[in-house]
Amino acid sequence: ARSAQERDVLWASYLAEEFIGRHADVMVSIDASVQRSLSGVRRSSVVYNPLPTSLPEIRRSPNPGRTRVTYITGLMSQKGVDDLVECALLLRKRRDIVFTVYGANPRPREFYGSLAGRACSALGLTRDAESDLRARVAASGMKDTLHLAGEVSAESDVFAKTDVLVFPSRMNGVGRSVFEAGIHGIPSVVSLRNRIEDIVEDGRTGLIVPERNPSALASAIARLADDPEERERLGAAARAQFAYQFDPGRVARQMLDVYRAAL
Repeated sequence: ARSAQERDVLWASYLAEEFIGRHADVMVSIDASVQRSLSGVRRSSVVYNPLPTSLPEIRRSPNPGRTRVTYITGLMSQKGVDDLVECALLLRKRRDIVFTVYGANPRPREFYGSLAGRACSALGLTRDAESDLRARVAASGMKDTLHLAGEVSAESDVFAKTDVLVFPSRMNGVGRSVFEAGIHGIPSVVSLRNRIEDIVEDGRTGLIVPERNPSALASAIARLADDPEERERLGAAARAQFAYQFDPGRVARQMLDVYRAAL
């Protein structure tokens, strides 16, 4: 189970749990948020996705006097990109805090100009978030403090220019970018709908703020911008925890244990 089943639609949760319980010997969730969202499944385990934890820590390119905040995931409302822009708007007078947004629309650009794309947009089924965000940034005077960088292929280059990662999701669980940043000693500010701290622990490996709250997000980012020592402490703790939590050998052994228990 890779993503949390939001329990707002109870019949959907019931059907999912019934199906899994009937057809699977055991459910393996990629984190505790996913497991919690399918709590009706009787036999379940948490096994985290592995990461290459033996990578050397990236030497970040210095940028004195600036805190570089990175968002790297799809440009979707449920991933919190709109909340991030609102947060950047609140902090736009702080020229020492610079946001870079990496990511693209879930569909190709030409789709949004097609008949099907226009129909889907009119019905609220999809959205050309990239165009909306570019227009918003230009109209709000944030061109010096918020940059839309599009898709990226080499994330190591991104992390070399990142001091704080932000993941303001409106869903449960944190994204892979948070794990990858932490492996390189970069702390994250995340939003969680239901606060389960099995990966990011508030005040120890990162900061957690309420979802859909740009003001709280801005306060947390400003706090880390003003306290480089706290950034280093959180980043070091994240690196130590994630190197153990996502270690490929450990994950492999856990998966073998799941199979053995099922057999």
